[in-house]
Amino acid sequence: MPCNWYKWVLRPLLFRLPPEQAHAWVMRLMAQLCRWRVGRWVISRCFAPPRLPTTLAGLSLCNPVGLAAGLDKDAQWLSVWKALGFGFVEVGTITPKPKKGHAKPRLFRFPEAQALLNRMGFNNEGMAAVKGRLQRRPKGLVVGANIGKNQSTTHATDDYLACLKHLYPYVDYFTLNVSSPNTAGLRALQQPQALKGLLDPLVAYRNKQSVRRPLFLKLSPDIDLDILQTIANKVHDLGMDGLVVGNTTLDKSGLGTLPRGFSHTQSGGISGAPLRAKALRLLRVLHQSPKSITC
Repeated sequence: MPCNWYKWVLRPLLFRLPPEQAHAWVMRLMAQLCRWRVGRWVISRCFAPPRLPTTLAGLSLCNPVGLAAGLDKDAQWLSVWKALGFGFVEVGTITPKPKKGHAKPRLFRFPEAQALLNRMGFNNEGMAAVKGRLQRRPKGLVVGANIGKNQSTTHATDDYLACLKHLYPYVDYFTLNVSSPNTAGLRALQQPQALKGLLDPLVAYRNKQSVRRPLFLKLSPDIDLDILQTIANKVHDLGMDGLVVGNTTLDKSGLGTLPRGFSHTQSGGISGAPLRAKALRLLRVLHQSPKSITC
């Protein structure tokens, strides 16, 4: 019944709104419901997932279904994700300084392809604002921080290290985003020759702490497969805990016929159904890696 109600009533109404506005309205409504006991009960009854205890990089998850970064950039909706039953949630991408992101509109629906195109540009309120919310996070929810760099930064490592230090006591793991297609020059950081200089200081800081937080590296699904194998080996040797495969893709061929005003050369990354085959291809390559690594 909840699915039918969404499909035939709520979804058509939401699709009349711009995607970013619809997202904000729905999240505010869900957050309001979670403030009431009866609201949390209704949500849990409609969306209660099965309990499938899972261990990942030393983290104990109630189930293996997690929420990727991008949907809750500023850790605003943690109570909602807990009520919905996610096994873990990744907030961000978070940068040291607040970032407005690119001009709107910057999020577009492609319903026939079951896809979204976004060129958000790391819009977030900065690590200080996110820290304040994480200090009040709901108990029992595994939360990771997806961290990145500000556009104006010349030494990327400084930004990643600043976020790591600032948020370290308040999250359960970190993902280093070096693969968003919407920040100029960011994907150059995932090249093997750049990784050691970026990752060494972060791993060294983590290893000096009394509590060990897993560190993951988020890669582009468009990466060359030969380079992928080199990166997997390097990440393993440096003491990272795994790879996140992967970010949005620049390949727009999966969108089919584009609506008027769009072209395959338009900026932005694609998520949704067109990403599935690319992500699975990378996972299969990593599964065959001679060095064991979490994916």
